[in-house]
Amino acid sequence: MTTRLLCFCAFLFSILAASILLAQEETPPGRPPVSGASPAASPAVTTPPLSSSLTPTPSPGAPQLTDVLFKNLKARSIGPAVMGGRVSDIAIDPHNPFVFYVGLGHGGVFKTNDNGVTFDPIFDKQPALSIGAVAVAPSDSDVIWVGTGEANDRNSSDWGDGVYRSTDGGEKWQNVGLKNSRSIARIVVDPKKPEVAYVAAMGNLWTDGGERGLFKTTDAGKTWKLILQATAPYDARTGCGDVVVDPTNPEIVYAVLYARQRTPWSFTSGPGVTQAEDVGGIFKSSDGGGSWKKLGGGLPAQTGRIGLASSPSNPKVVMAVVQSYEGGSGQLTDLRSKTGGVFRSEDAGEKWTRMSAMDPRPFYFSQIRIDPANDKRVYLLQFALLVSDDGGKNFREDLTEKVHPDCHALAIQPGTVPPVKPPKPEDKNKPPKPPVCQRVLLGTDGGLYQSFAATERRAE
Repeated sequence: MTTRLLCFCAFLFSILAASILLAQEETPPGRPPVSGASPAASPAVTTPPLSSSLTPTPSPGAPQLTDVLFKNLKARSIGPAVMGGRVSDIAIDPHNPFVFYVGLGHGGVFKTNDNGVTFDPIFDKQPALSIGAVAVAPSDSDVIWVGTGEANDRNSSDWGDGVYRSTDGGEKWQNVGLKNSRSIARIVVDPKKPEVAYVAAMGNLWTDGGERGLFKTTDAGKTWKLILQATAPYDARTGCGDVVVDPTNPEIVYAVLYARQRTPWSFTSGPGVTQAEDVGGIFKSSDGGGSWKKLGGGLPAQTGRIGLASSPSNPKVVMAVVQSYEGGSGQLTDLRSKTGGVFRSEDAGEKWTRMSAMDPRPFYFSQIRIDPANDKRVYLLQFALLVSDDGGKNFREDLTEKVHPDCHALAIQPGTVPPVKPPKPEDKNKPPKPPVCQRVLLGTDGGLYQSFAATERRAE
């Protein structure tokens, strides 16, 4: 009986492993997941009933399995399939840079008061520990916002139960709503009003409905208003994938609509889940979310996941990493997109230029950042951290060679540009080096890294 049971378990494990690998691949557009449907049935396998009265009969020519062969095998844990190390977001206290917060995809929120020497779990008593977004109010660093539910679309991504808010630096928390949002990609707090916040709610990864789109509160979460959503019926699978606010004018808001859905055997996004309707893309509001227009001017159509960034030093500069199916879908391992990639606007979103085709594994990454002091310094998060010093045209990855792969979160401390040194005599005719903020925090699948040299040197 022991031999037969072990063989049967090995057979089931091989099927499960193959299914997991296939489920990582994105289903091409035109093959949307069907709710309630099942994959094609495998050929029937006849398995004799397990019984202690039966003696296994070896196949002709095969060695007979005996208990002696298994006596040194011991059971080991192979699940559950959740990862506590994956960092989903990082937020630095704007008034005390020694204090910052780290959100984990499956491990809650940690806080440090001593620049990362020690960390304290501050969210463990809450019912949901999957974190999608963390934000510190710029005008009051005691006000912390947390969005639960990781928004990275993996088959191992856990779900949340809405938005939490603390007014004492994370000592106590209150759930302030959007409990059916399931996953939250970003929270942006008004720079002058800690009670005003925008929440990018992605919605349920596995089924239709729920709370999806861009929500806004003006009363610290007592009430919420859905200010951007897809038109019906596509709103059932379309959420808000990212949101940024103009650093100099909080009435100017950029947001992304993104449709996706996963089944146990597949993942599909963009037009593949909206009956080929192009409902996603980048949208802009100039009145705090009262009205919106969809941006074009060089952006591709048939979009999937999109990540946004706005330049603090030059608010006219907006950048996006865009997944597009316009030229067809690629493979899971493709680093470059046929029509998507890195796009840059220098007129607040009116016109866009495709700077690079880089867009690796968009459903899992799609994060882009601009240095607060230099709009030409751009960071693109993927398997490694890519760095550009020419506005996104060219990227290098050799600055993070010893970092654990799969980069998901990046926080840059403003005001950390080193003082300008007088040039050496032999360099007097060379142009000065552009300013670059030196302190960078990077979150990966393997934990948190910190650099005080613009990623060139770092500590884990």
